[in-house]
This record gives sequence, C-alpha cells and structure tokens, in this order.
Amino acid sequence: MTREELRTLVEANLSNRSDLDDAIDDWMDTCLKEEILQAHLFSGTISEVGDAEWGDDNSGIVLPDNVFKVLEARIINGSSSYKLYVKTKRWVVARWPNPESDPVGKPVYGYVEGGVLVVTPWSDAEYDTKLTISSYPAFVAVEEEDDEDDYVISCLGLDTVVVNYATWKAMLSLEKFQSATFWQAEFERSLAKAARADKRAPGVELKMGDGMEEKRLRSDYYLDPFQKENP
Repeated sequence: MTREELRTLVEANLSNRSDLDDAIDDWMDTCLKEEILQAHLFSGTISEVGDAEWGDDNSGIVLPDNVFKVLEARIINGSSSYKLYVKTKRWVVARWPNPESDPVGKPVYGYVEGGVLVVTPWSDAEYDTKLTISSYPAFVAVEEEDDEDDYVISCLGLDTVVVNYATWKAMLSLEKFQSATFWQAEFERSLAKAARADKRAPGVELKMGDGMEEKRLRSDYYLDPFQKENP
C-alpha cells in the first residue's frame, strides 16, 4: 500500500480526523526506523552490495545510506576473497588504538562508525568488496516520478504494523490512553505476526522444486531395469 493509503487507514482509526497528517507520516517513519529491526531482522531488508568506495587513506569502506547492520564483509583480491571480521569499536580500538601509526596491509577487522566500516589495518589498496547488509525499511518510490504519497514500504509485510503503531502514537498524543493501550497491543501483536511469517518464508525460492525432483527420482527407480535399489 502507498503512504497515502496507509495514512488514510490511520485516520479511519481516529474517526477520520485529517488534522494529523504530518504527525502520522512522522510516526510511520519512526516505526520503520526505530522499531522494526529491533524486533526481527526481516529478510526483505537484507541485500548484497559490491564495489563500495574506500574512504580517506583507505581507512574504511563507505557504507550505503540507511544501513542498520553489516552482516558480512568480504575483501576480494583477484580471484580469491576472504571474510573481514566485523567487531565492536571498543574491541578493535582496545587492540589497535593507533591504526594510523601501524603499517598498512590487507584489512582483517573492522567496526562501523559514522556510515563507514573502519578497517584494521588500514588497507594497502582499494580492494573490491562485497557487503551483505541489512537496511532500515523505508518508504521508497516505485517509479522515479512518484510523489511521496505514492511511496511504498521497501520491505513486504509491514503495512499493518505501521498503521497500528501510528494509531497508537496518535491516541497517546490525543490523551486517549485506554485506546492507546489497545493499539499498542495491536502493534506488538502485528509485529510478532509479521516476524513469524518472515521466519516461515522459504529462503531459497526453488527449494521446493528441488525436493519434488528428488522425490520423483527416488520413486521411479524401479522403472529402470538396470537400477535395483532406491538411490
């Protein structure tokens, strides 16, 4: 559903009030930014990014906007690659407090700070990279010329969650505390339901097809006169 359609649903929950449009938009954005990924790492937020840029002095890899978490980072050196170990800043700095004074080399560890995956040691070259990241869900355009009211949520399955959250916050702002308690429960219930549905979603689309093919081969072995047992 579009942002406008979701806003209309929230307004319907508020007896069709239309004086909270801007606030409703803010609450929906806040839900996506602050609540969703704290509860569950939705598969629709995960993507792979290649050829990221290196920062000044090759001290780190510049991350795309809106990154929530770096799940894996790989450094590509010719035909081979290796995993960069992503740690907390405290862990890395405790062991290498002055990386600018250390010899450069192939990066081994890194931590995220200010939109950059800071590496240790600083890199001796601008290696190709492959990042697996989770990004905050957000309202995004379907077509380039879309108006913001036509934007949709980048991760599937969150429409009801966002509507319930915005309704909850609206009820709080209107000091309708009993209704706010109800909508808070609805938000938490819908978020848990969305997380369960995401966990049940197949990780590989063709997995069922592979299983069916395997079942067919196992059941038809007796049709082959040269095959005496189930492989």
